[in-house]
Amino acid sequence: MITIYLNKDSSKPLYMQIYERIREDIIDRKLKPGTLLPSKRELASHLNVSVKTVENAYYQLLIEGYVYARERSGTYVARLDHYRREKHPRKEYIPPVPPETCDIDLKSNTNPVFPMNTFRKTIKHVVDDDQGKLLETAPFNGMPEIRRAIADHLQDFRNMDISPDQIITGCGTEYLYSRLIQLWVPVPMP
Repeated sequence: MITIYLNKDSSKPLYMQIYERIREDIIDRKLKPGTLLPSKRELASHLNVSVKTVENAYYQLLIEGYVYARERSGTYVARLDHYRREKHPRKEYIPPVPPETCDIDLKSNTNPVFPMNTFRKTIKHVVDDDQGKLLETAPFNGMPEIRRAIADHLQDFRNMDISPDQIITGCGTEYLYSRLIQLWVPVPMP
């Protein structure tokens, strides 16, 4: 059974504490690929938290690719060939400045501080340098520049070695659902 010390007085939610500990155990290879994680109910009972708390932690692990679920079987540790252990300290998250301390009201379109001339010049520069690229059909998997930026972000903040070719971007969920349906091929999980 996974034992995790939970600090209930911490500002960090309990599900994030569970997620981070299991994630670290997976990255450190303390939990090997293919290992069956405890059921949500078992772990919740063991840690004395709600099932929803454990469910949220497992869900976060699932969407980030650390685990996979098999229907009526459980949640398993995924193979992490594309992850690597960080060689440098993780960049510290700096929370945004609370709205009460901001000098600018960005909620309205009448802000006199907004650099409208700079914005206008930037738009003109993009359109002039574009040479018609804005009118072309976007590639199937999205604009390469956006996919490269996402891959760089995943590398910097999640230490994931992901190629931009593994990323698909699009405009809206309906469009992306149609792309997923086109890509879906049943593949047996390890």
